Amino acid sequence: SGLMGIELVPLCDIDITLSEQLMVGQGPSGFRVVAEVGAVEVTGDRLRGVGKGSSGADWLTLVDGICTVDV
Repeated sequence: SGLMGIELVPLCDIDITLSEQLMVGQGPSGFRVVAEVGAVEVTGDRLRGVGKGSSGADWLTLVDGICTVDV
């Protein structure tokens, strides 16, 4: 009836290497770990780049053996 579908095209792949981790400990949402980002590489047809140095960190939450990244 004239409706067009949307084609989804991946923008890029991101490869993140983690450095040191700081074990924060158990909290109400699970076991918290802060992981420093050591390197980042972005590759794709429309987007490319690298991150150098210790430019960031993120926390992980571990519950029942499953790790979740707060993105």
